[in-house]
Amino acid sequence: MSVIGFIRNHWVPTPQQMNQSSARVIKNSDSDGDKLLTQSELGIRPENFSKVDKNNDQLADVKELNAYTPFRQIFKEVKGS
Repeated sequence: MSVIGFIRNHWVPTPQQMNQSSARVIKNSDSDGDKLLTQSELGIRPENFSKVDKNNDQLADVKELNAYTPFRQIFKEVKGS
């Protein structure tokens, strides 16, 4: 089964679950307590962080993490949302 077929036929996280997951990532990785993640706090390569940091402020927030989640991106493409 293709990835798209799998997604169409299986559970997909709700927006609330996505927010909770992103908030957990921030809580576990935020070393300075500002509820935002730098590239080093997130622990990813600069070229990948630029894909997360849509407003180019050098910080990733919950909304940016939600938008970047690869599973969420694939689901949007499949469902056309």
